[in-house]
Amino acid sequence: MKDKVKTAYIRALLITLKCLYKLVKKKPGRICVIDETPNSGSNAEAIYKYIAEEVKYNDVFITKKYMGRGMTLRDMYMVASSHVYICTHKSFKVSKDRVCIQTWHGIPLKGMNYMDRGEEELKAETWHKEFNNCDIILSSSNLYEVLLSSCIGIQRNKFVKTGFPRNDFLTMNNKTSKADILGLFEDGTVNSDTKVIVYLPTFRLGHKKDKIEGKLREGNIFGFDNYNSKELEQNLKANNCVIIAKLHPIEEKLLSANKLATSSRIKLVNSKWLEESKNDLYNLLSVSDMLITDYSSVYFDYLLLDKPIIFINNDLDQYRQNRSLLLEPYDFWTPGYKVSNQYEFIHSLNNYINNHEVFAKERKQIKSMLIETEGHDNCKRVWKEVVEPIVIK
Repeated sequence: MKDKVKTAYIRALLITLKCLYKLVKKKPGRICVIDETPNSGSNAEAIYKYIAEEVKYNDVFITKKYMGRGMTLRDMYMVASSHVYICTHKSFKVSKDRVCIQTWHGIPLKGMNYMDRGEEELKAETWHKEFNNCDIILSSSNLYEVLLSSCIGIQRNKFVKTGFPRNDFLTMNNKTSKADILGLFEDGTVNSDTKVIVYLPTFRLGHKKDKIEGKLREGNIFGFDNYNSKELEQNLKANNCVIIAKLHPIEEKLLSANKLATSSRIKLVNSKWLEESKNDLYNLLSVSDMLITDYSSVYFDYLLLDKPIIFINNDLDQYRQNRSLLLEPYDFWTPGYKVSNQYEFIHSLNNYINNHEVFAKERKQIKSMLIETEGHDNCKRVWKEVVEPIVIK
């Protein structure tokens, strides 16, 4: 009951604020970029940097939220007076005479909204209506449009095939990011030839209250039973590798880093570290040599780098039952070694070190189906084809 009252109060407050926003006159050409998950593979940050630094467009600003606690009156005025809103999660605009551009934040592998087995019907309908408040949705391919529309229900004419802005970060080999990564490790552990492996799992907790979607990571970040840190450490040392792990922003707030075993060659970073080091997650991926994930959609973007991927799937059946996967058969859509325990993980790692071309053909096939726009010009396309025609007339 208490939670329902709180939710009703927040909803009433937001409705009131939005009504007040409508009283503010639109400033033609003003762009508001709303970044709800900063530094975590942010389409918002990528397009903002391009517009502000490359185009040198003056009337653009970026904010982590568009209304509510923690905003100054100036922030609220800037949001309320904006003409164009670029969003990564909820579709927001003050009134019908404004424009909302939805970038979203990943090609979906797991089921969402209508395609999520555990989603309530009312919530699914609400999310459908809220999402469709946008006018334009950035796309990477025809298949992406089908997947996203099956989950949310979207008119085909809203999609514009520009590619995702954050993927421009992948093609920039950022030497500063490599130095930041290696700086996490003690002297003597790493050198200029050290191979960087990035581990990015999706969440199991926090998406829905009290619901666990898959196997929890207890005692070690990989969720392996019979985990042997010494054995893994020795293998990483022999191959001159280090692992950088980053939890999903949702789960990061709920799990204590102290309960997840790390070592001299395995480090856990968080959103705060990314912000302080001025890195986006995709900057780290750009200098990595390999990706480890599970059901996170990050691997679709990583296909642009044509580098090895290991999929940890020790809770695949449980995840299918609790959440569902959009793309089946699973083995076809995941172009890399699939592992369920530490022995398989080490074996796959060694195989890739010896031959990183394993699964290269499969990676290319999946990439061609989901990413039709390549190169590092996604931000430029978004500006030229979508944003510029609206704000410059």
